[in-house]
Amino acid sequence: KYEEGVKRLARAVELEPDRTDVHQRLADVYVQSGNSALASLEYLELAHIYQKRGDAVKARNLAEQALGIDSRNPAARAFLDEAVREKISAGGFDVIINAAAFNNVDAAEDPAQYPAALELNATVPGMLAELAKEVGAKFVHYSTDYVFDGSKPEGYTEHDEPRPISKYGETKLEGERKVRAAGGASYICRLSKIFGASGSSPLAKPGFVA
Repeated sequence: KYEEGVKRLARAVELEPDRTDVHQRLADVYVQSGNSALASLEYLELAHIYQKRGDAVKARNLAEQALGIDSRNPAARAFLDEAVREKISAGGFDVIINAAAFNNVDAAEDPAQYPAALELNATVPGMLAELAKEVGAKFVHYSTDYVFDGSKPEGYTEHDEPRPISKYGETKLEGERKVRAAGGASYICRLSKIFGASGSSPLAKPGFVA
């Protein structure tokens, strides 16, 4: 039944390539069967369709879904990179602040989650720093005290040598390196706590504002 259903939907896509409902159903079938690579391709196809229709927000959300399902999908990464590039290039920004991060410290230790942590904590900041340089904007990047091993009780300065002891810390340090390598005007802020609600993990440090 699975194969018959896939073939039927695939034929429908061939006849009407821009039918979003058929692509969505095909993506759902692939997700349910555990075929993340093909599901990711279908979500990316949907992203292209909505992009042609002028719905940039919907297209970007679908591309993010594609990458979330299969982080190895280079076409989805390229789609999102281009969308960000167009947004920044047209924005006339003086300062770009990157506050996004994969901050689930425990999950970053999971080999299955590590690529996503590295993508969000290192690759993305590096790309944004390069774009900021291109448009002449200053770049502000939030890092973490997890780039240190915690063995200095009196506290750290910006001149101390980073020595992360967790996968999360490794990804954040790599992000710092990529930001500096971009060569633009950048500010890297290593925070030990954040403003706002605490993280979802029972071990998460509380924010300054509960």
